[in-house]
Amino acid sequence: MSRAKLRLCLSALFVFTLVIGVMGASASPAFASALYLRQFGSVGGGNGQFHGPWGVAVDSAGNVYVADVGNARVEKFSGIGTFMGAWPIYNPSGSPWEVAVDHLGNVWVADLWNNYVEEFTSAGVEIQEWDGSASGSQYALNGPAGMAFDPSGNIYVVSSNDGYVKEYTSAGAFIRQWDGTSSGQAFTYGGIWGIATDSSGNVYTFDNGLSRVAEFTGTGGYIRQWGSAGTGNGQFNNAWDIAVDSHNMVYVADSANCRVQEFTPTGAYVGQWGSQGSGNGQFTPSVEGWGPGGLFVSSSGNAYVSDYGGNRIEEFMVGPAVNTPASSDWSLALLAIIGLGVAALVTRQVRAEDSI
Repeated sequence: MSRAKLRLCLSALFVFTLVIGVMGASASPAFASALYLRQFGSVGGGNGQFHGPWGVAVDSAGNVYVADVGNARVEKFSGIGTFMGAWPIYNPSGSPWEVAVDHLGNVWVADLWNNYVEEFTSAGVEIQEWDGSASGSQYALNGPAGMAFDPSGNIYVVSSNDGYVKEYTSAGAFIRQWDGTSSGQAFTYGGIWGIATDSSGNVYTFDNGLSRVAEFTGTGGYIRQWGSAGTGNGQFNNAWDIAVDSHNMVYVADSANCRVQEFTPTGAYVGQWGSQGSGNGQFTPSVEGWGPGGLFVSSSGNAYVSDYGGNRIEEFMVGPAVNTPASSDWSLALLAIIGLGVAALVTRQVRAEDSI
């Protein structure tokens, strides 16, 4: 084979390899744009340690609050995981399952077992507690599991054990409740768990019993739903918490599948991150089979996920700041185009040499 023909063959092989690479990248499963940053915490009862961390919330200053379930307390950290303090909930035999921060910077805690919520200052000084019964016993909380706020500062609480989302004023006065029947299927008792609101005031719930995300207006009007049971893209297995970022992207802590899944505001699957294990970016199943529990995405685009079985908090960067598979595909496509141009030039040179 002449040297010219050899160059032509090598060029063709180069272009072929690039094209196959692009096709492979396009056909590969999607994954969310998430970059592992750091982790903090370990098992125990000391400062910065956890015994089953669940709820996570971040205030406007970037401080992180964690519901330390087994130690019946709330712990406070800086945005990079430096321990800043801790305080017990009112009833030490309770279960501080979820935490949330309101527009004033006060910290709210849902006590799952004792059926009330507590409000604290950011330094842990208790302000109030209530169980929702001030407006009548029929409006009392029963297994408060998730919390979120509306644009006016009113609070939505998932009353898991009786299958309602209940809205109250910050002082505990009942406003309204809904049971999900407007979606065609009522919330399941003990299944409805996670709740989050978007920038428009719409409410997203996650029902573990139905393996679905359901979106409602702020007054309970049904908008849409998505999800089913399983391990595939957009499916869930013992998922619990849900979060919405500043771009209204929706994230679900898919616990038994040891991953976090990301969706558009209308429920289109975007991707996922995480796997089973104890390494960076992985989630450790507990004896109950739960991996990621609580989930919160800060205004800066950092996702904090409680690794319930691993007794730690993991932080990820999510959103537009992180490269996505789509951008990688475009890069490969550009390389392929460049390769085609190079091949054309080489071919022209070969033909010129063969004509001599």
